[in-house]
Amino acid sequence: RPSDGAWVPRVTRALFCAAMGALAVARVAILGDSVAWAQLASLWMLLGAAETELPFNRASALPCPEGARIEVEYRRTDTLNASAIVPALRRANLTVLNAAAHYSAQKLGQRDPRRAFRRDVLALRDELVAAALPDASHRLVWR
Repeated sequence: RPSDGAWVPRVTRALFCAAMGALAVARVAILGDSVAWAQLASLWMLLGAAETELPFNRASALPCPEGARIEVEYRRTDTLNASAIVPALRRANLTVLNAAAHYSAQKLGQRDPRRAFRRDVLALRDELVAAALPDASHRLVWR
């Protein structure tokens, strides 16, 4: 129990589905590295979903009460790869992007990883603008 006496509500499938429904989110895309995968796997287990249905590089349906369902998709991308991000964003109402930690000289084999990061951010921006995304029906979270 927290020192202030407040309880944090337990994450349940019903609460998750209700929150997504309130936001008009029917499809979630999570894009990133192994940290993003671990976060998704933890959420998936908290929601009581079948481990065999974990959406690694594919989409899986999370059944919700009253017959609704939330599609959840994970795509591995260690960098800001527009060719992976834009298609996933088109399919999703909510996209969580976690892909900047791998920009280092050692991982990229380059002397100036900042230049590669800037190049990829600008390329992603250009692709999103060309695709008119995100629009009013999409949410993009970059963490």
